[in-house]
Amino acid sequence: MASDLPSATSDISLGRVQHVSLCIRDEAESRQFYTRTLGLSEAARPELPVEGLWLQAGDLQIHLIVPPDASELPKPRRLERTPIAAHTAFEVPELGPIVSRLRAHKVDVILSEFAEGQAFLTDPSGNILELNAPAASSGVLQWR
Repeated sequence: MASDLPSATSDISLGRVQHVSLCIRDEAESRQFYTRTLGLSEAARPELPVEGLWLQAGDLQIHLIVPPDASELPKPRRLERTPIAAHTAFEVPELGPIVSRLRAHKVDVILSEFAEGQAFLTDPSGNILELNAPAASSGVLQWR
């Protein structure tokens, strides 16, 4: 019942996003992609009953997990258009250099149909990643 729900003035208070978890197919392949291709650093990870790795992206952690149930893996995909789907977005200072680096590593990258300074790609497991380079003057994307 609606009357049983806490009101907007309750004591519930969410803080910043602490981490994002993505399911991956192969730990070694994902480590190569996220650290060597994207340049993220590994974070300390406790001993856990599943394979995976933790990465640091600014003050946010990305937890990559090899799930025990393969049905939790993302579907393999090749992006051809700007996706309207679940994704993880990273801010980058400039889009051109990272897109060039990714393409040199044979990663397919598509530029957004909707915004300047926005691009999409998938990791080796099929997770969608977004790159955003906000306009220097406003700090936000320039929508078309």
